[in-house]
Amino acid sequence: MPLAPDTKLGPYVVVEALGAGGMGEVYRARDTRLDRDVAIKVLPRHLSQDPTRRQRLEREAKAVSRLNHPHICTLHDIGHDDGIDYLVMELLQGETLAERLEKGPLDLPELFEFAVQIADALDTAHKSRIVHRDLKPANVMLTASGAKLLDFGLAKTTLGADASGMTASPTMTSPLTTQGTLIGTFQYMAPEQLEGGEADARTDIFAFGMLLYEMATGRCAFEGKTQAVVIAKIMESQPIPVAQLQPLLPPALARLIETCLAKNPDQRWQTAADLKRELQWIAGAGSSAGVPAPRARMRRNRERILAAIAVLFGLATIALGLLHFGTPAPEIRTTRTYVPAPPGMDFFSLFAGPGGTGPVAISPDGRRLAFVVRDEAGVETLHVRPLDALESIALPGTKGARYPFWSPDGLTIGFFSRGKLRKVNANGGPVLALCDAPDARAGSWGSRNVIVFAPEQNGPLHRVAAEGGPSTPVTVMNEGVTDDQAGLDSTHRWPWFLPGGRRFLYFVRRTPESESVIKVGSIDEHDEPDFTLFQLQGQAVFASGHLLYVRDGTLMAHPFDPVGPRFLRAPFPIAEQVLHDTDYDRSVFAVSSNGVLVYEIGGATEGSRLIWFDRDGRELGELGEASSYQAPVISPDGRFVAMQINDADGSPDLWIHDLERDIRSRFTFDPRGDVFPVWSPDGSTLLFSSDRGPRLDLYLKSVDGTEDVRLLLATDVNKWPMDWSSDGRFVLYSSLENPKTLRDAWVLPMEEGAEPWPLLESTFVEADPRFSPDVRWVSYHSNESGRNEVYVVPFPGPGRKWQISTAGGSRAHWNADGTEIVYKDFTSELISVAVDGSTSTFRVGQATELFGIQPASPFWQFDAAADMQRFLVNTSTQEGSAEPLVVVQNWTAEIPD
Repeated sequence: MPLAPDTKLGPYVVVEALGAGGMGEVYRARDTRLDRDVAIKVLPRHLSQDPTRRQRLEREAKAVSRLNHPHICTLHDIGHDDGIDYLVMELLQGETLAERLEKGPLDLPELFEFAVQIADALDTAHKSRIVHRDLKPANVMLTASGAKLLDFGLAKTTLGADASGMTASPTMTSPLTTQGTLIGTFQYMAPEQLEGGEADARTDIFAFGMLLYEMATGRCAFEGKTQAVVIAKIMESQPIPVAQLQPLLPPALARLIETCLAKNPDQRWQTAADLKRELQWIAGAGSSAGVPAPRARMRRNRERILAAIAVLFGLATIALGLLHFGTPAPEIRTTRTYVPAPPGMDFFSLFAGPGGTGPVAISPDGRRLAFVVRDEAGVETLHVRPLDALESIALPGTKGARYPFWSPDGLTIGFFSRGKLRKVNANGGPVLALCDAPDARAGSWGSRNVIVFAPEQNGPLHRVAAEGGPSTPVTVMNEGVTDDQAGLDSTHRWPWFLPGGRRFLYFVRRTPESESVIKVGSIDEHDEPDFTLFQLQGQAVFASGHLLYVRDGTLMAHPFDPVGPRFLRAPFPIAEQVLHDTDYDRSVFAVSSNGVLVYEIGGATEGSRLIWFDRDGRELGELGEASSYQAPVISPDGRFVAMQINDADGSPDLWIHDLERDIRSRFTFDPRGDVFPVWSPDGSTLLFSSDRGPRLDLYLKSVDGTEDVRLLLATDVNKWPMDWSSDGRFVLYSSLENPKTLRDAWVLPMEEGAEPWPLLESTFVEADPRFSPDVRWVSYHSNESGRNEVYVVPFPGPGRKWQISTAGGSRAHWNADGTEIVYKDFTSELISVAVDGSTSTFRVGQATELFGIQPASPFWQFDAAADMQRFLVNTSTQEGSAEPLVVVQNWTAEIPD
């Protein structure tokens, strides 16, 4: 029963009730000794018998009594009267932050004022070894004198004296607060709290990030209809980016919030003191705290033109002033300008999409840009844009160009097209083919006239003389045989030469992806072995004494000694909102050797979409919402789609979408990666690859849950399942079994104790093998001609092969009766070919173009229904970008002392 007015508790007289919650009641009272109004927090009689509840009240009293801070509610007294325990607190006039947020997000000045005060209060608590553990809007009071932090009833000392036996629920009631489970309020809990781990100062920092997110956007970072949904999102998902909800916020504030909300405590801000200082700096820097957040497109173009004019006008004014007054030359300063795409064209800086072209490249002297653009007819051409000119120049003969890069003297541009590494004079001229590059991933041209490049999406880097000739491997893939590597290499790419032209940086994608790294290699076989420099999900380049790379959308500069090689001191940010392709692990930026930087605004790509198309390319509908999809495959009966989706940490798991009920459910739960699902012919089982062991092995799991995951095949190398024969007798998989033969196609008989055997094994790549419906033929693609083409061979062989594609092809699919093959060509057009394998001679008919797709991933980009009337395409969310390139002159002028 609530206390009635005029009830006495020691020297205090109750005036009125202020509120009540699951753990107590709060009253306004009069202190008869000092003649002042106070707030009394009461533990009623029926709860006073609960030792846990009494312990919480005592804990709050002890915690607050140790804190003396203007933004922490002051404790005056503690007492017990007639079976009632109570705390006497400072009476605060105002509203809670929760009440304020009901009106919408806070204005920036208000946000920064309150955020700094809360961070300062947390810093004081943490320095007193007190962790709040229940930071939320309802526990922050906004008063005339600023923010006040309330309710330390769940606080713990990091000394551990009072951490035992605490299972109390939050003070304030809410739809997602459950008594007797976890300590805190679910919407604001850090992942380690939800897992039952120990809380420390970084746990409060996660909750503080939630507060900031809500103060900035007016909505919770993680929302859901049920407790389970909210917990799952906090554990596995990222919130909608703050910049997407509030484009005008300083990007530095958005980055600060994202860092607070890191799943791993080690990746968050480590102290509230650092947070406070950073907030104060952002508040003082205003819109200069990073590159301005994106505006609406109609306003954006106008503002950029005005900005460019303003920069030019400012430079002209400076020049005239110097001439007039004869003053000394001004100090070197950083300037930023915009370079738009040529009229009627777009940048395709990402690597997915219909033949993504790769990022811009800048000449070593910083005077010219090289980039690929696509016109309205879909034709891609390499362009060169001098920075002192108003237009770019198209280079003839460069149709279909990808990944441009400059020679050290800035006279020649290397690029890739139609399965070859090529070069062309930067002023135009004949295009020369240097060597084969079937499915390239960029290159770098060193001062010793050697080019290092990735000839295909999976495999080692190669080297070739700049004059051309055969290429040879220059790095060695780790397949888990050695003990000195943590992960298994799936690709080497994004090379960048260090000064001297001998050593180079390169990116190694590993399984799991969280272990991907930057390594240092050498073109000199007598040099020391390649070694790991640091972990990174993207490329790193060297210029002006710094390594440049992107973390969480921010371009960092890290002082670096390339001779050591070694890092010299801590990195610092130089640009924000840098476009990053998460599927291909590359960011869109380039740098010259003399302090010119160019990048594209955009942040990280936002997954992909699964879209149904008919044979004419008309959209029939979308499967679910955008996500990080890979390898969608339709079940044999057409009722389900299996796919892999990345968790928040980048580790993929398998999911199944029920098409009839339009419900998606998770199929595998292992913390390691589960990839490349393949349906059994009766649809009862999924075959997939997983690195649960020391490498990628083959596993099985029943769809109905009657059989848990079991190991099917383990060998000493990585393996990827490709197909399961319609009679259930054989499985096709890709393997790197023989290091001399690159990727091969292997057959695993499904009989007990049967051994696998190679079906296709050569010095070339044989990939993506698939059975014909009658299991008499196998289709695959190979680079034996210098580019990927689709072929068919008899199964189980031997016999001659038939070439299906004539102008490049991959990812072949059969229809249900074996009379049609559909594959993807180099321009991402789906091509249909009529075939007849009913006799001993395979017959290939006329090829017909169906429609172009915009694949989001390099892996299994589409699947076809059995009758080939519908296609499910893993479609990129990134279309051509109208965003201009940002050119930064003299970026090194901003290097901190």
